[in-house]
Amino acid sequence: MEWVVNIEKIRKNFCLHTQGNVTIPVLDEVNLTLAPGEAVVLVGPSGAGKSTLLKLIYGNYRMETGRVWVRHGERSVEMGGLSPMEVIDVRNKTIGYVSQFLRVIPRVSALDVVMEPMLGRGVPADLAGQRAKTLLERLRIPERLWDLSPTTFSGGEQQRINIARGFAVPYPVMLLDEPTASLDPDNTQTVCDLMEEARQSGTAFLGIFHDEGVRQQVATRSLPMAPGSQMLRPFVPQERHIC
Repeated sequence: MEWVVNIEKIRKNFCLHTQGNVTIPVLDEVNLTLAPGEAVVLVGPSGAGKSTLLKLIYGNYRMETGRVWVRHGERSVEMGGLSPMEVIDVRNKTIGYVSQFLRVIPRVSALDVVMEPMLGRGVPADLAGQRAKTLLERLRIPERLWDLSPTTFSGGEQQRINIARGFAVPYPVMLLDEPTASLDPDNTQTVCDLMEEARQSGTAFLGIFHDEGVRQQVATRSLPMAPGSQMLRPFVPQERHIC
């Protein structure tokens, strides 16, 4: 099977240094193969390690054991073995990530926040602006807010800016951490529509959605997770080129 992310037996623990070095097992030999055009939803209670898994794939965390392979252009790279600059390159070109929280520089406008990933890829400013405005309109951000910093926005407005930025450029892989948690039904449907459009173009999604209706609409398959346990998906070895 063609894949864009291939996870091999990763294990992740957290050590609470301020509480007597207590170790909490979060992920235990998790295996996952993600193919182009899939929308895989992680299902499980809080503390099951869903967000941790996304951060391991994105390179925010390092695992105790195992490997996270990502198809990056014509190569396959192992996230745990990359330098910081190589991780940034993977994030710029291959893996998009919409987290639960928007982190932006104060005084940078909402329009500039959404345009930034496009400008970073060399998209002309006028085309980047048109794409950004289209996304902001689809996500119902009033035009009067476009030139203001999102730091002044409500939680739901900030999340919509976050989503617009995440969908501004095409990524082979998109990681979504509860993107619709603070959205109204109309904007939730817009996110589902954006996902389907990207998926039809080949983007693979791995996401967390606590809304059962959203899960049923966007998922091509679901994967159950439990605290400290293995994901119920066998690992299938894949031929790969190691850079």
